[in-house]
Order: sequence, then structure tokens, then C-alpha cells
Amino acid sequence: MECSKLLALHHSRCGESRLRVVYKKYSKVENGGVALVSPAKSLL
Repeated sequence: MECSKLLALHHSRCGESRLRVVYKKYSKVENGGVALVSPAKSLL
């Protein structure tokens, strides 16, 4: 699988993973809220 497609796949699943510590950290305003940016659906 192409690297960019694999990255987009992981990004789309990060909110529903059991290991959400990193997702929660980067959902905060202090960290720019980058976890809340939607994944590139054109790559999925």
C-alpha cells in the first residue's frame, strides 16, 4: 500500500482506537487541535 494511503487510513481510524492518548493530546487547543483535522478522503 502506498505510504500516503496508509497514513490517511491510520488518520481516519485514530479517533476510534483504544489507544487514544495521543489523539486526546493533539485535540486540545494548546496543541493546535491538529487531531481534529479531517483526513484526506481522496486517499482512502
